[in-house]
Formats: sequence, C-alpha cells, structure tokens
Amino acid sequence: MVTIADVAKAAGVSPSTVSYALSGKRRVSAETRRRVERSVLELGFHPNAGARALAGKRSHILALAVPLRTDVYVPIMMEIATSVTVAARKQGYDVLLITNDEGPDGIRRLAVSGLADGVILMDVELDDKRIPTLGDLRTQAALIGLPDDPRGLSCVDHDFSAAGALCADHLADLGHRDIAFIGYGSGIYRRHAGYAERTLAGFRARAKERGLRFLHRPCEGTYEGTAGTLGRILSDRPHTTGFVVQNEGAIGRAGHVPDLRIHARRAAHRRTRAAQPHPDRPSEHRTGPGTQPHLGALRMSPHFRDLGEALEWRAKGETLRVEAWGPDAVRVRATPGGPLLDDLPGALLDTPPPGAKARISISEHHATVVNGALTVRVDADSEERLTPELPATAGRLTFLRTEDGAELLAEQPAHFWWPGPRLHTATGNGYHRLEQRFRAYPGERMYGLGQHTHGLLDQKGAVIDLVQRNGEVSIPLLVSDRRYGLLWNSPAIGRVELAETGTRWVVDSARQIDYWVTAGRPADVLRRYADATGHTPELPEWASGFWQCKLRYRTQEELLEVAREYKRRGLPLSVIVCDFFHWTHLGEWRFDPAEWPDPAAMVRELDELGVKLMVSIWPSVSPVSANYAPMLDQGLFIGTEYGPVAHADWPDKGLGAYSAQVAFYDATNPEARAYVWERIRRHYHDLGVKVFWLDAGEPELKPGHQQGLRYHAGPGLEVDTMYPRENARMVHDGLRAAGEDEIVSPNRSSWAGAQRYGAALWSGDIDTDFASLRTQIKAGLNVMMSGIPWWTTDIGGFHGGDPDDPAYRDVLVRWFQYGAFCPLFRLPATEPGSRSERTSHDDPPPDRPPRRPRLRRRLQPRAVGPTGLEGRRHADAPRQGQPGHRRRLLLGSAGAGGVPLRLRLARRPPRPAPRQRRGRGPGHPHRLSATVVHPCPPGRPAGRTGRHPAHPRQPRHLLPGRPRLPQRRGAHRHGPRRAVRRPPGGRDVARAQRVHHALLVRPHRRRLPGLVACPPRLT
Repeated sequence: MVTIADVAKAAGVSPSTVSYALSGKRRVSAETRRRVERSVLELGFHPNAGARALAGKRSHILALAVPLRTDVYVPIMMEIATSVTVAARKQGYDVLLITNDEGPDGIRRLAVSGLADGVILMDVELDDKRIPTLGDLRTQAALIGLPDDPRGLSCVDHDFSAAGALCADHLADLGHRDIAFIGYGSGIYRRHAGYAERTLAGFRARAKERGLRFLHRPCEGTYEGTAGTLGRILSDRPHTTGFVVQNEGAIGRAGHVPDLRIHARRAAHRRTRAAQPHPDRPSEHRTGPGTQPHLGALRMSPHFRDLGEALEWRAKGETLRVEAWGPDAVRVRATPGGPLLDDLPGALLDTPPPGAKARISISEHHATVVNGALTVRVDADSEERLTPELPATAGRLTFLRTEDGAELLAEQPAHFWWPGPRLHTATGNGYHRLEQRFRAYPGERMYGLGQHTHGLLDQKGAVIDLVQRNGEVSIPLLVSDRRYGLLWNSPAIGRVELAETGTRWVVDSARQIDYWVTAGRPADVLRRYADATGHTPELPEWASGFWQCKLRYRTQEELLEVAREYKRRGLPLSVIVCDFFHWTHLGEWRFDPAEWPDPAAMVRELDELGVKLMVSIWPSVSPVSANYAPMLDQGLFIGTEYGPVAHADWPDKGLGAYSAQVAFYDATNPEARAYVWERIRRHYHDLGVKVFWLDAGEPELKPGHQQGLRYHAGPGLEVDTMYPRENARMVHDGLRAAGEDEIVSPNRSSWAGAQRYGAALWSGDIDTDFASLRTQIKAGLNVMMSGIPWWTTDIGGFHGGDPDDPAYRDVLVRWFQYGAFCPLFRLPATEPGSRSERTSHDDPPPDRPPRRPRLRRRLQPRAVGPTGLEGRRHADAPRQGQPGHRRRLLLGSAGAGGVPLRLRLARRPPRPAPRQRRGRGPGHPHRLSATVVHPCPPGRPAGRTGRHPAHPRQPRHLLPGRPRLPQRRGAHRHGPRRAVRRPPGGRDVARAQRVHHALLVRPHRRRLPGLVACPPRLT
C-alpha cells in the first residue's frame, strides 16, 4: 500500500510537506504543490480516513436519522435517503444511516461519539423531542420537515397546507359537495407527524371556506384497511362523491374495493336522474361538466397530473410533460430525473403563440390532451396488469387527428422489456445521451430537415446528421405527408434516422428531450411553425432582384467597373458583393485602405446606380488582429475544454504562405455579439453599408470536434448547431438598433428560428455539374419545407468550372435559368480569377441570353407584391400513390398570382403529344417559355438551328389564368414561333447533354398535388 512517505520520496520533499500540500494548513509553493499532486496521481495514493479525521477534527460523514416505523411508507423514505446520499457524495461526504427510533438518546449518542460532522433528521413531528437535544449539544443539523416552531433551524419541506387547500378547491370546482379525506394510519396522527397534520389542516380550512361537507378517516395502507375505511365512509356518508387520499398504500387499492364500485354506479345513477330536465322548467336541473362521479374519476392513475395547460406524467424517475404550445400544437419535454429545465436553449420562442385551448382528461390507465386539430394520448399501460410494476411502454405517447381519431405519429419502444421509446443514458454531470423513437409507416414521405447534398427529396430511409457543415445545414424540422410536423427543439449534436423500421432522434449529450408537434396540411404546419419560432420580415424589393458576386473583387475600382458596365449595357443589377480578404486582417471587420481607399464614395456611386453593396462578414479572428487580445481577455471567443482557443487554420494578410490559427467569436454570448456589431457599425454601417454577407458561420471548424468546445450557452455537444442563428441575430439586432428596417443577411448555414432575424440561406460551396444542379433543386425544396423562405444557390456551382469550356457553359446556362425562379437570384464566380459576370463577354453568345434577368425583373411584383409576401416556392401536400407530382413550385403566393413551375430532370425529353405535333402548346396557352431549357435532343447534331420537337411554339411568359405579367411593348400574347439555337459542342458535349438533362419549366392549369416547399405566408 502506498504511504505518504512514498509520495514524499517521489516528489523529492518531506512527508510533512506532502501533508501540508494535501491539507492546505500551511502555505506551499505552487511548484511544490504540483509535484506533490503529480506524485499522488502517479502512485494512486489515498489519505487514510481515520488519520485525516484525527488531524482535521472532521469525519466527512453525515448522519441521516430515518426512523423506519411500521406506519411509514418506506419507499418514499428511501427515495429521500437516496437523494441525500447522492448529494452528499458530490460534496465529498459519506452518509451514516440511523434507522432505530431512539429519539433524543440516539442524537446525543451520535453527537458524543464524533462519528458525524452533522445530522439530518427525517419524519419530523410538530413537537419533535429531538430538536431541543440538537440545541443543547450545538450539533450542526438540518430537518426534512417543519416543526411547530422552526426558529433558528434549517428546515426544508413541501407546503402541505397549500396542497390540502388545492385538493379542496379542485373537488369544489368540479361540483362535489360531500368529500371524504382518507389519511394515514392513526399512529401517525397520534405522534403529530408534520406532513400529515399540515395537509389535513389546510384541507379543513379551505373546505369550510367553500362550504363543503367533509369527514376525515385514518386508514392503514393494506387492502383490508382500505376496504374497511371505505365501507365506513360510505355507510356514514352515502352521498359522498369526492375523495382526497393522502396515503400511498391506499392509492391504487380503492378502485378494487367492491363497495366503492357499487357506490360509484349508484351515485352516478342518482346524479343522472337528478340532472333530468323538468318538463315545465328545463333550465333548472342542469349540471356542469365533471360533476357526475364515475369509477374512472375515482381511480385516476397516480402518475398523471393536470397542470391546466399541460399534462404531466411521472414514473420510474422520469418526468414527462405534454403542453399546449400554440393552436393545433403541443410541446413535449422529458427528463430522467428531477424537475424540467425551462432555461435550456432551443428554437421555440419564450412564450407559446396565443390561441391554444387545451382540454385535459385523466383516467386510470391513460390521459389525453386535446388542442384543436391535435390530440395526444399518454398510456400508462397498466390495464390488466397483475403487478404494480410498469412495463417499458408505460408513458407512451400517441398523436392523433382530433377530427377522426386517425393516428398521425406514435412513440415506439425499442423492446417490450427495455428500453422504452425514450432512452436516457447518463454521460456525467447531469448530461445524457438521449434517444427518442417513433413508429414507421409504410409509404410515408418526409421532407425538410434543412439542406443536404444526398440528392433526396423524400428523405425516408436516410440518416441525417444534426451538425453544421459547409453545404450541410441542420434545421431539425420534419414535415410528413401524414399531415404532421415535428420540430426537434434542441441544438445538440446528433442525428435522425428515418428508417423503414422506425424513426429515431439521437443526441450525444443533452439534459432533456424537447420537441414540438403540430397537425395539419404542410402549409398549416409551416404556418404554425412560424408562429412558434418567429415570422420572417418582409423581403425588401431590391433583394428580389439580381445579385452579382465574385471570389473576389480585389480593389474598389474593379468592383465599381463591373457595376458601371452593367449600367452601360442596361442589364438589371440590384446587389453586388464585396467578398472576403477586403479587410486589413481577419477579424478586424474593416476595409483595407490600400485596396479600398474611399468606401463611402464607393457606396454613394453604387446608390446612384441603384445597386446595394453587400460586404462579407466572417466570425473568425486572427491572432494578428487588433481585436484578438481584448476579445480573449473578455472571454468573447468560443472556449475549449482543453488547450488554446484555436479552432481552424486560415490564411491572413501579412503571413505569407503560413496560415493563422484563428478563433471564433461566441455568437451565443450577448456581450460578444455587441462587441462585433460595434466594429461593424463603426467600419461599415457608418460608411453607408447596410447589407451583410455572413460567411463560414457554421462555424467552420477544422477539425470539427464539437465535444471540446465551450460556448456561453453551454457545452459544444449541447448547443453547437444554434451558432448560425445567433450569428444572424448579431447583424439583425444591430441593424434594428441603428434604425434599419430592411434586413436580409445571406448565411452559409442556418438553424430553426433563424428566419425571424432576416436570415437567408445559400447552398455553400458545391460542385459545377448537372448532378450538383439536380441535387440543389431538391435541397432547395427541403430548405423551404424547413421554414426558411429565402434561399439561393451558387448558380453554376463553386468548385471548378471554366467559363471557356462549352460543357460548363451549358451547365451554367441551365442553372441560370433555374436561378431566375429561386427566391434569391445570385450569380457567383466559381473560383478566383474566373469570368462569371454577364459583362465579361463583349458579344454574349446565344447560350447566354439576357432575357432571364429581365424576366426576373418582370416577376418581382409577384415575389414582393403589395401583400408583402416573399418570393417563395409552394405547392400542396403530396398524396400517397402519386409520386409523379412531387416537384411543383410556386414563385410568390397563390393568392397573389404566383407563377407555378414544374421542374423535371430526365435523361430524355418528353415525347410530344399529338396536340403538340399539330402546333398547339402543351396543355395551356399561358405557359412559361421553354426556349432555352432543353439541350439538344438525341439524334440531332449539336449546333443545328431548329425548333424543339416538344415545344414547336414559344409563347411569352404569362400567368396561367391570371393577369399578365408586364411585358415588353409589341410582344404578342402567344408569341411567334421561334428558332432555338443550340450551343456549339462536340460529341462529348452532346452526350453530356443527353445524360444530364436540364430543366423543363411548364405550368399546369389546375393545382396538382405536389410538395409544399414553403408556407403560403411566413410574414
């Protein structure tokens, strides 16, 4: 066994120095203390408890006096004892359990022996004889219970008087007038146990105030005792309709007593007969709801609690709460132990939306919460159980449609024995690995969950990581074609598995399960979601125009020359972006005067051209930045559990070929947001810049190990995915404080609720081919289904892409056509130095037509009209069995005359119908132009000029069955037949065109079932 001498030898000090270092009695230098502690760890030394107690005159033991009498309910006592033991161990104390009922003599013996540093008394009586002994011996003590005179004592207890009064009020409000109070055994009242006496006193006082007739009967907790007590009560007071039971042993046995069953039926029969309306006076004999007693009301499960607007279930140490949270919606929270936590970060607003009207009913085996179109049933699964032990399925939730009782969603246990549908696996310090399981349904389709590059529209069968990455955006809102929506209200790192055998939400480390469910069509789901998480501001008119950006404009003159050239050519331009490296150093948030000598003059000239300047803002801070040291000192960076606050390597000016180990400001810290905005205001906003581009806001960690991060809001594993929303909040709150009301900030990442801060989303850094375009179409639809109405993609992609390559130009043109109908219309450069601007070519070729930006300008009234609706995409919910109608889009709102689009990607063009071969347009004369949509069809040499076989006529851009869009003067309604020139290219290009078929844009006269990509109105 290792001794203190061994530690002293290893540390190179004397044994007394080791003793002083461990006890802290004398001052020891920091270096010596470190050597001693290192030796203790290496050798595994543990101080001798006895010697330590003799030296320190402290035993580090607490005595817990729990007299286990025959008339007490032992399980409750042991629950309290277990909690005391756990809390004591956290403070470095052990607990000595004293179970004999020795009274004052036992306390005196304990104090004289010096075994314990303090005493905790349980089962406190009103005139407890042990209390004077504590005062005489001057022993440190705490009481779990309240005596008659608590002065000078440390006591903790429930408010039993208020509990008794609440019971009387509850039964009186239900219409009961004859009530019986079934209490503990007579021995408890003889010795005046505080909890029993106070509850009875509170009940009696309130019953007298309410004019109730009542009686009190003690009861032993056995079946025989319960049956005898109930028999006497019903014999003495046959009109008794309500019961208050303060006896854990009697609860659950009352419903099995035959006399009580017979009495309940007779009482209900009598009350029903009394409630029959009199033929001459039909209004005098009515009774309100809940006044008729029935056996279910008398046998409510002890695990349910009605909290008014919420239902609570408690069993096996778990607390589950189902709470009405806005119309047709509920919030579900579950914690493995203790009360629910209300201050955890999430997506929902602090207060629920108005309009919720919850109706709660509780019976013996289940309870329900009805809130509008949604009903939630909580099953105890205790029916026909032979033992009181609850199964794994106890507390299982089922979400039903109120109208017809159809099942929308239901929890599913992993196993009939263990685990149940909710699994909490402790990871330490109050945190758990959480799992929430739901049932799978054949044919169900699932949409939303943010933006992902897996290429799926219906995400059933996918595993989605709940983590933020470049191009992978986690927004945990799931919309089902079964007409429900589920928001996972936790920013913790994890995943969701949408398997054929079940749906499972998993987070690696959090403190409680928290999610929100609503019922209705997808449009209703997203409308309720906006009510619960915040509404999107109105999209400014300038934001719905054409945006030009490039990686990067290196000087002020280069950027201005591009804007001037757009103006000279008469091309629409609303926004131009000043991208990264315009700063002096990363994290200084200011223009480099060597390259941008007069930003204020640049902003003024752009304003005269009708162009907004958007500036790129990064959350990273380089060590050479002037802001690094003060931000580090004030704790404004994302912290780390171990090591320095370095999260990624990134190039910075002045470092040559080397990269800086940058930190990220902590967007979850209000002080950090205020600090960063103050620099942005001083160096950008005061110069006239009012639009900001938030890049790398995932944040872009390298490597992405969130488990080592420490945010102001909590550990990285628990709060990491909310960072993009809080980053957007920094700009939104700053602009609001500066008096701005037109706020749009494009972000590379997002999270639930970001829409309320005017946060738009773009696709991130993506590839430059038709496969990527196809993926982006589906990703954009799912973004809209995630409650983010403002979305755009990198037109043409980001990684690679040579504008002089005919194959890439074909991709770019097709992408550009699609981009004209996206909520935001933006053309980026692919890589540094590439020529992506529409002004880059002196003579634009036929595959670079100028009509799309002008078409976009004509569509702007539909994107942002007098109703204030954002440009968006929308359609109806997909119906099962109709997979062909999944990609219907709408630019604008249906009520505002939006433009419906149908996007289809196929390997071959559709075969022309007979009507088309006779020269008629497909389906409807008012359709969108498909002039340059299709590549060269198979069998036709590339570069030939001719009409597309599927579209022999090319009508102008009109709304189907709606007023026409503004058109150029002289344009015919149906439009002339027009030859379509195909882009030049060789055999490889033609083959690529056939394999990667582009977009077919075609409206439909009637509203076909499709996919809701965005709610009709989020503002």
